[in-house]
Amino acid sequence: MKAIFLFLSLFAYCITFSQDVVISVQAEYETRPVELNAIFVENLSNGTFAKLYDLPNDITNYEINLSQGAQVKANDQTNETSSNFTLLSSKPGFCSFQIISKPQSNVTFDLYNIHGQKLYHVIKNLSAEISTFEFCNSYSNIGVLKITTDEHCYSIKVVGDANYQTILCNTDCNVLNTTPTVIDVKTNFEFNEGDTLRITAIKHGYHSNSIFAQPINNENYIIYISQPCAGIATVTDYDRNVYNTVKIGNQCWLKENLKATHYSDGTALVDGSLTGVGGDNIYLKIFYKFEDNDSLSELTGKLYTWAAAINGYVSNNDVLLTGHRQGICPSGWHIPSDEEWGELELYVDNTFQNPYIMGLRGSVGGTNLKSNLLWSTTSGNNKHGFCILPGGQKVINLLSHSFEYQGYHTNAGFWTSTYYQGNGIFRYFYDTSTQIGRASSNPAHGYSVRCIKD
Repeated sequence: MKAIFLFLSLFAYCITFSQDVVISVQAEYETRPVELNAIFVENLSNGTFAKLYDLPNDITNYEINLSQGAQVKANDQTNETSSNFTLLSSKPGFCSFQIISKPQSNVTFDLYNIHGQKLYHVIKNLSAEISTFEFCNSYSNIGVLKITTDEHCYSIKVVGDANYQTILCNTDCNVLNTTPTVIDVKTNFEFNEGDTLRITAIKHGYHSNSIFAQPINNENYIIYISQPCAGIATVTDYDRNVYNTVKIGNQCWLKENLKATHYSDGTALVDGSLTGVGGDNIYLKIFYKFEDNDSLSELTGKLYTWAAAINGYVSNNDVLLTGHRQGICPSGWHIPSDEEWGELELYVDNTFQNPYIMGLRGSVGGTNLKSNLLWSTTSGNNKHGFCILPGGQKVINLLSHSFEYQGYHTNAGFWTSTYYQGNGIFRYFYDTSTQIGRASSNPAHGYSVRCIKD
């Protein structure tokens, strides 16, 4: 009896742990599901990866079987019968796919080059309702494989490879030894429960975005993507740093923290890493590199005093509000005012009542603007592509009364162009908070800078 119980227990264990892990991935732009051009799945635990191209058209929800080499299948959210074709794998010289059709019906396969010339033609009989095919393609360059059943017509992009013989067959037939199986050509991707994955959504004309996860079966993931500003995908400053742009509501922002060491007219700022530079001088136009580290400043940008950010200490808001304050920003861009930051906050967090009170405000604005990279604990979802990284700050230590670097991996602060009672207004973000903070700070402190379009 014990032996039978042990056998049944082991059988149940095997059933439980042999189940494939299948996840669902969807991308959203401004709360709207969108189609993707590719999904990259990287297993950070073992170094394997899968690059899934040629995703089905008119589909926004993608089912990925992680246990079968990251095999992708489209989930038809309208419950129509348009999921009768599934591309299982695609690479130069080879693709595999699955067709659902009436048994004992014919399917025609035609390969065309980009000039419309037919390169290959074959007719197959579907003996079963579900049939899986492998297609090897020796013709160079991009082509289109047209698949016609009695009920539907499908077209997929294919790329040839001269190392293969052009042939199509069911997966149970034997082809040349050079013909790979479906498992061989999907990718080298391998997955075990507990592995950490980075899943990246890619759509042409949009900024890609990634999430990190340790998936279990039947989990659903939403990846938020964003768009560059119309006609201004990138901006270059005087120092030849190139920045991406991102459209959020009616505003156009730089997607990265500023790295400039010169104003747009070529005037140099003071390098804060030099001996004797800095201190509590509110008039100095200084830039700092966190811990005087070039690599860190390249990753998260420079830290600027308020005078450096707005190009001069100004204590009259009437002057600051007369036009835009370009400051350290490239030509055509300026340091955002307190009001412009407030407009951003109201857009990304609908729980905001008043963006102009001090302290942490709202509920999810911080999460929606923060990146999911570098933060030591709670990170963001980068919902709007603003991609805030925890670049730290240079501030006075109230105990030692000395200026020091603080908060890399835990804090981010951004100057506005607005003056308040001897200080500059700034926004701040903590790794442990989902909110956005507003405060005034000593103008000699060093914070990050984002620019907004004039």
